[in-house]
Amino acid sequence: MKILLAFAAVLTVHSFAFAAGHSSLNVRDFGAVGDGVHDDTLAIQKAADALYPGGFKERAYARRVRNRYMKGICDGANGEVFFPKGVYRVTGPVVFENSVNVRGEKGALVVNETRDQPTFYFKFGFRVYIDSLAFRGGSVHVHQWTENWTDASMFISRCRFSGASDAAVISKGVCLDVGGYLDNEARKSLPPYEVVRLQNGRVRLVDNYEGKKLAWFWNSTLINIERCLFDGNAAAFRIASDINVYRECVIRADSGVPGPAAEVSTGPHFDRVRFEISGGAPAPSRCALKSSDGQVTLTGCSFALSGKIPAVVSSAKAGDGICGKSLRFIDTELSRGTGPLVSFADGTFPNLLVVDGLKTGATSAAPRRIFSFERIPQRSDFERWIRDGTKNRSSKLPPLDIERCIAVSLAGIDKSAFDAELPQSVARFSRDLPQGTRSRLTERVTRRFPADGAKVFADDSMGTAAPADGNGDDTAKMQALFDRAAKAGAAEVVLPSAWLRLSCPVTLGGRLTVRAHGRAVVEGPDDIPLFRLAPGSEVLFENIIFNFGGNAVSCDGRNGKAWFRNCCFYDQRGPSVTAGTKRGDGAGWRIEMVGGCVDTARFFSGAAKPFFFTGVWLTLAPDRPTGCHRASYSCIENFQGGTVLAEDVCGVPRYFENSEVFSVTPGKVGDYRWVDNYGKYSSWQFRYGGERRGITPIYNHPEASSYAEGSISYHKNNGHLRPLAAAAAMSSEKDDVRFVDVMGFNFTVNPSFYLAVQGKDGSYGGQASGGHVFNCFPFD
Repeated sequence: MKILLAFAAVLTVHSFAFAAGHSSLNVRDFGAVGDGVHDDTLAIQKAADALYPGGFKERAYARRVRNRYMKGICDGANGEVFFPKGVYRVTGPVVFENSVNVRGEKGALVVNETRDQPTFYFKFGFRVYIDSLAFRGGSVHVHQWTENWTDASMFISRCRFSGASDAAVISKGVCLDVGGYLDNEARKSLPPYEVVRLQNGRVRLVDNYEGKKLAWFWNSTLINIERCLFDGNAAAFRIASDINVYRECVIRADSGVPGPAAEVSTGPHFDRVRFEISGGAPAPSRCALKSSDGQVTLTGCSFALSGKIPAVVSSAKAGDGICGKSLRFIDTELSRGTGPLVSFADGTFPNLLVVDGLKTGATSAAPRRIFSFERIPQRSDFERWIRDGTKNRSSKLPPLDIERCIAVSLAGIDKSAFDAELPQSVARFSRDLPQGTRSRLTERVTRRFPADGAKVFADDSMGTAAPADGNGDDTAKMQALFDRAAKAGAAEVVLPSAWLRLSCPVTLGGRLTVRAHGRAVVEGPDDIPLFRLAPGSEVLFENIIFNFGGNAVSCDGRNGKAWFRNCCFYDQRGPSVTAGTKRGDGAGWRIEMVGGCVDTARFFSGAAKPFFFTGVWLTLAPDRPTGCHRASYSCIENFQGGTVLAEDVCGVPRYFENSEVFSVTPGKVGDYRWVDNYGKYSSWQFRYGGERRGITPIYNHPEASSYAEGSISYHKNNGHLRPLAAAAAMSSEKDDVRFVDVMGFNFTVNPSFYLAVQGKDGSYGGQASGGHVFNCFPFD
């Protein structure tokens, strides 16, 4: 009962005070009635179209945010479609294009009376944000398609989904299957629908997949779904994206519906998600979760299932490549049913299987089996998968021996309640980890939302509808707005969804929520921080784009709290967020970032305690124009006394594309790394990307502590940087460094840990050093 009450609490849809403004498009103003009787389809479509009154051109979005180097960022200011309390009846689809925010007031429900039409289709949905809205009926509630745009994101928060005949949420890429292996550049993502505009203003969607031979297509999208309820859908979601995170959700389903209650691929993380499947005799193919590929992690999840329904069905095959396949269960509960925790499809098994902490609230006469196999894989299967995986690697080294590529780790299992026996062909890969090897993420910054009825401050006279290009100055108006809000105590400041230009820093104090009803762009010159947070302040930023500036946000003094939700950081000259200096005088700040994109050279510098970020794109642009590279580079600088916690991060460095680093002599560039750590650094599910010729994930300074779990490292052609993509470079043999359940690091070509010594010419040499590696798999 305590678990059920806890999950019910996180699903509360909040009610906010709303400020009127041109950026928030109320569907009632476009003719929607919201009484559950009138057909509101056309009115909602008119509101969606009004976001781009000139009509959205599929390629005209480019350079909306004027990133200095990449020039192709498809982002910018945009408004929102707002649903006041009511029941909105639709009889067909509503199409949104490009970036869009959709927000509901408590009690807002969209009911789709069709069985075969989606409710909302987000075409080229580069930035999709949906908050506090309920859906019922139709085939799909939310369908996002992006044509594989890098950096795309979807954030769904505090929503309820019920009665979808297909899946509540779909986001994936599909291409024509032409046979054989093709990389992403040779394939083109195929949209699920052709959009037909009717004369009456409504739209019709024509199925684009029917009759075609299709193949799965890698979808470069970051998806955050938090505090949502999925109830009575054929499936909660079908998602294949670079990274997808599900936090504090509940998935309820009927046991008689065939297929999985949820389906994922590539890199999902389920964090404190509860699966409930109840009813009569289960359908033959029914399961709670189906996973076909990638790195799958479940932490603190619970399953209450009917009969012999398995919790997870996995069809991932181990391989020797840039990243292996993993299936990890940390602190799981099986509270109802007799089915296994994992059922492996015909002859399949991942590189890494982890079950650490498994309990049950039920009692049975015999122990419950944890694993089942449709067909037990043999050594010949493992060898074939690894050989096949080698074919698609950029490096043509021989495949690794399977003994170095497969591991099973079981711990913390109640043997009186569970039977954890494995067939010999798999059990031979079992590895016992010392107690306490893994570290749980226990420290989070307390999330807060504005209190109901908080006083709202807004000034819609600020900003322009188009990029400012250096014209205009909103500094005085914005500072006056924040000063008035600070005097009111806890308050909410609503920025217009426009381009806002600053000429000097704006200082924020007190307890403030700063959001846009849509998305606002705040930009300024390179020699200033855009915002300064006064000591002791508590500030939440939501839906804000920080463009240019020396820093985006400077946390001043020794204490305070800062939150960032669905924010983007573009091209700051210095670190986007700062808190204190190397002396550790910012260690009183607590900072949290959830969702969003960081497309700039340096992300964080300081000694916050902690700086916690999760579900974030970390896509780095150059820190200098061509010809002015730095001798040493790091994305995150965690100073002495500071704590950095990173979870569910997709790191994709792009600065090599337009940099002299791409062609310099090996060993003459310096040490490029994701993390410069002087304090305590821990990461879970972090993609330490290095497609553009490699980058060292962690540089550990004397007496610092670094930890990486469930992470992968993407590296190709990494002969240009030193240390050569070592998992961790260290400046002292006394450093505390642990890697657990990680894959893709070059543990064979280079030592897993590298004691770095810098020469007078700026180059680095060194030797293998200490450190601890558990369940880690190499790339080459």
